[in-house]
Amino acid sequence: NKRFADIVRKQIYEINNIGTIKDYNRYNLSTNSMDFRDVMFSKFVELLKDDRLKKQIRPIHWCPNCKSQVDKHSLMYRKHRVDSVYVLYKVKDDCSYLAKYSNLNNTYVISTTINPYVMLTNEYMAIVKDSTYDLVEIYTNHQTMHYIIESSCTKEVMNSAFYFEYKVLEKIPSDVLKKFVVSNPLDYTKNLEFIESSKENILVDTENTSGIRIVSNGETYLDYLILKENDILNNMRSSLDENGDTYNTTYMFPSMHYSDVNKSIVKVLMKSENLFLTKPCIVSMPDCKMCNETLIYRPLSQWYVIKKDEDFLDEDKVKILNDKLTSDAKFEDEELKSIVNKINNIKEIIISDNKITGTPTPAFICANCNNIICSNETNEYVKNAFREVGIANWDKLLPEDILKEKCVCPKCDCEFLFKDETKLNEFFKVMSIPLYDEKYEKNFVVENKEMFIQKLLALSFDGKFLDEINKVSKVMAHSDVYEETKTMAKPLFLEDNDFEGNEDLIKTEIGIRDVVKKYGTDVLRLWTVSKANENIIKINDIYIEDINKKYK
Repeated sequence: NKRFADIVRKQIYEINNIGTIKDYNRYNLSTNSMDFRDVMFSKFVELLKDDRLKKQIRPIHWCPNCKSQVDKHSLMYRKHRVDSVYVLYKVKDDCSYLAKYSNLNNTYVISTTINPYVMLTNEYMAIVKDSTYDLVEIYTNHQTMHYIIESSCTKEVMNSAFYFEYKVLEKIPSDVLKKFVVSNPLDYTKNLEFIESSKENILVDTENTSGIRIVSNGETYLDYLILKENDILNNMRSSLDENGDTYNTTYMFPSMHYSDVNKSIVKVLMKSENLFLTKPCIVSMPDCKMCNETLIYRPLSQWYVIKKDEDFLDEDKVKILNDKLTSDAKFEDEELKSIVNKINNIKEIIISDNKITGTPTPAFICANCNNIICSNETNEYVKNAFREVGIANWDKLLPEDILKEKCVCPKCDCEFLFKDETKLNEFFKVMSIPLYDEKYEKNFVVENKEMFIQKLLALSFDGKFLDEINKVSKVMAHSDVYEETKTMAKPLFLEDNDFEGNEDLIKTEIGIRDVVKKYGTDVLRLWTVSKANENIIKINDIYIEDINKKYK
């Protein structure tokens, strides 16, 4: 009858516009199954036992709007117009080096930053190693002033401030300047010492720097590199919370957005006459692809997989695998060299994130000695607990709920343990996927080239590269297929009069892959189900965010 025909017709319409049905359990490895989560848990324990994992605090890209960590695939660099702020730091101790020129009353070091909020956690001043710094003298407002600037930057800095007449009294070697002590203009009681770093870390933009960098406790990636170079990474912390606001315990400007803090600090510096210059400049900065928000760095504790000496590849190893590729998929010699170089240049990769959903890291931390507790025994408890409660309720579980109060720290016998709050990321998922599925087509690999190279990179971190490729008989690496976000074609069995006015049957403002990266496949599935009875389907952040809230 007509009613039955309408139901069938509508079902056909939905299948053509939403997707097709496939038995993934038979033909594919489901990365969302509990069995695969068990594989990931076991893989983590295996790598940790083999000393291939380490947990460190490092600055990561963070979106204050999404309140989430952002990986390199979810960000884009765009040019921003910002102010380079030149700040005066008063010299408190010069080891008597400048005694013949000044009593230090009007002697300042000029440093630069585009984010003055880093001054809240300012710990050091960084200078260029094996360089010289000018002691510049000017006469202004009926007094003599002395400024210290990196020699190659002096002319640009002084001319930008419209000081065209000045004297360079002394060339100060960097190894002498690093013995000086200055005070933070936001807190004169806080003394700051100098540390040296490579030219690349200090003179990033030679037209908008004084050659002296404000170094915070890891608020930027360059700060991290400078601190790492000087082996002082033990006190890294962020002054900003997940919203990009300062913490309410901050001694100045508490509970304020970092952009407002920047403006407030500039006003304070102007009032205290510690602002030498503000100079507009164009800077390439990372933005979130999902919401276009400018990203910040937050020092957070994350897991990294590290490469051992025996893991580095040579071309002969990769050629063995290249010989097994089908003729239309083989890599050219130059392409092969590029792949080998790319894999070898990556010595460590982050394998965790701070997203709300995902596979939890199966590790615990001792409250007494900070020892990492992760073994085959604890792993079994994690697997059982995760199967019982799933992703949605995992964060509600306490360590004693997971471990049944049967595990203690092997180092100090402490029973009070913390649960690791990170989640295993997409790269670790790739590390856990076998090069081939032994259930089907045992020795035959079918993969797109991009994912195939990712799998090679993953294999290079667990010491099984040669073992795995020797088991493979043939590889078909097909060309990548890129998703297009466009209006779907007219479905079968849809009458012309039904199609009129519904040209945009599926309106996409964001790509499906973007949804998966930010919210996960479960949220995407729920959105699909929620829209199953609608004639016009819209997918954008508003709709997905609504589903995400309901999912939580």
